[in-house]
Amino acid sequence: MNFSPLSADRAETDAVVDQAAAADGHTRAALRLELRRIGDATVIAARGGVDKFPSRVYRLGYERPVTGDAVAGICEWLEETAIPRAVFTIDPLALPDDWAEICTKLNISAGPRMIKLATTPGVVLTHAGQVELDPSLRVALVGRNRAREWATATELATETTPAAILALRAASIGRPGWRAVAAFDGDRIVATGKLHVHGDTGYLMSDTTIPGYRNRGAQTALLVERARLATETGCRWLVVDTDGPGTALNNLLRLGFEQLYERPQWLWQAAGS
Repeated sequence: MNFSPLSADRAETDAVVDQAAAADGHTRAALRLELRRIGDATVIAARGGVDKFPSRVYRLGYERPVTGDAVAGICEWLEETAIPRAVFTIDPLALPDDWAEICTKLNISAGPRMIKLATTPGVVLTHAGQVELDPSLRVALVGRNRAREWATATELATETTPAAILALRAASIGRPGWRAVAAFDGDRIVATGKLHVHGDTGYLMSDTTIPGYRNRGAQTALLVERARLATETGCRWLVVDTDGPGTALNNLLRLGFEQLYERPQWLWQAAGS
């Protein structure tokens, strides 16, 4: 597949940063949310959402090689800003040769691993006939008028989530470049997914299904629906992350996604926290 890992990494970054930028003033205040450019990096700092919405560092290695000084400058700002921990998201190909030494010096450790996959919308659509959606369910776009309901369904699918994070998830729905989809049982949203389109690449995220509705074809149907929407917007590529072997990965492979790389989440922790 002729698609660069760095382009896949950029698709994730563009989506997450734009979602944070969509937050309104009330949500920003509740999460104490700030977007900060430090050197080449973009930091999404969330002082009020440490446990449910950790601060994250993106875009390192896009413009210049990653260096110990650059990472140290980011960690220094995080500590000065009273952020106890953060996640560095870095393309494995961008890691410098002395990354292990940098991690030891700055108290960064490897966390859970994520698998990044990609394919074309056309490949997914060729597998659409394999998708068996429970006939009691239907798939449809979700508009701004049901954004909060859509976000609440993601809470039911995972765990209790602060209201401000639900508002953050809902904020991008209806924003240019975004498409939100859901599986419905009658009028109730029971599974969710989002597509962010930037240039010729679509990033898939927010894939959740509430208990009692799993293993009924909702997620694969939502993947196919977003592939169809991506085709309509002129996307040539689809990118997605998943957290390891399991149903989600199997669904993606079954629809023609190919693994690009496996990446740890690099976890920084302030001294004494």
